[in-house]
Amino acid sequence: MKRLILFSLLAFSALSAQEGFKPIFNGRNLDGWIQRGGKADYSVEDGCIVGSTVAGTPNSFLCTKRTFGDFALELEIKADAGLNSGVQIRSECFDRPAFFFWNATNRTISAGRVHGYQVEVDHRAERRWSGGIYDEARREWLYPLATNSAAGQAFKLGEWNHYRIVANNGSLRLHVNGKEVSGGDDANYRKGYLALESEGSPVEFRNIRIKELPSSGAGPDVTAPVDPGWRALYN
Repeated sequence: MKRLILFSLLAFSALSAQEGFKPIFNGRNLDGWIQRGGKADYSVEDGCIVGSTVAGTPNSFLCTKRTFGDFALELEIKADAGLNSGVQIRSECFDRPAFFFWNATNRTISAGRVHGYQVEVDHRAERRWSGGIYDEARREWLYPLATNSAAGQAFKLGEWNHYRIVANNGSLRLHVNGKEVSGGDDANYRKGYLALESEGSPVEFRNIRIKELPSSGAGPDVTAPVDPGWRALYN
């Protein structure tokens, strides 16, 4: 089994290099990552990151130690029913409260709270929102998916699901298992952490790799975001 895992990792690394992608998880340990938020247990098992929530604690996020601006991110996710998880991109976390004005309201982000764009992993029977885009702890839904929508059905419970997330300047695009399911334009937040959320039942992540794209800059330090121009990409 160990030889098989090692061979798979080597083959994956070779493929990533050919395509210009670089692994950001080495398959052995959590070097380069740091946990923020709640008390979920993150471990490495058989070349995968496994996140298991601890009841009664806040959302947990396993964050990259470095930030990323423009990129194409690919990873695989496996989850069972009852899960509410996500992949954070261009996200932030401060050791002091942050304040912003949105929708005619002054809002506060508490110290130590991971916030930013979240690509949803949520396939509960009454929701099935996997692939939607949520602004965690900030503006809430930017691109919601209707319950049991065709886009939401792209995610398969109990199987490995391939996510491709492209953040290029002010544009965000998301594919789940080869289907483009959501996306839009929002140039307010242009650089930040990547993070893996654990909330609910255990969730697994593997083959996490990134290709950084030429950047036009991190964008302004916006405290009053404009209404994003989201539009349907999947009928």
